[in-house]
Amino acid sequence: MRNKSGSEYLNGKGVRKTLGKYERWHRGRVEVYQPATKKYVTKSILIASEKLGRPLKDMEVVHHINMNGKDDRAENLFVCNNPNQHLWIHRRAKKIMRLARDAGLVEWSDKDGMARRVRDLVELGILGWDDRGFYRV
Repeated sequence: MRNKSGSEYLNGKGVRKTLGKYERWHRGRVEVYQPATKKYVTKSILIASEKLGRPLKDMEVVHHINMNGKDDRAENLFVCNNPNQHLWIHRRAKKIMRLARDAGLVEWSDKDGMARRVRDLVELGILGWDDRGFYRV
């Protein structure tokens, strides 16, 4: 069975076989089936684990630096120590975005997503990123 883009699907639930691995879309993310645990794992978690050379600890959370959850490149992933650190990063980014908008440095519509806003601020030199998260330049 094929969809409009030509990808081969094994069933009507959006599961496909790619390079010997079963993948599916779930909540806007790609998940890969792990035969050892018989569960699906988010692709970003697998890539981050591979980058670290170890499995993620229970409290660790993967953050997409450019705020685009579909961009699972290793250089775009940052492993937070816990969910609170991840939440802090997002709140900090939103605060910097608000300050830039209020200062008239940028203008966004409601349709512009978080990834677009982060990209714009980085290009303007207003927003930076280091091991602690986003910061105002």
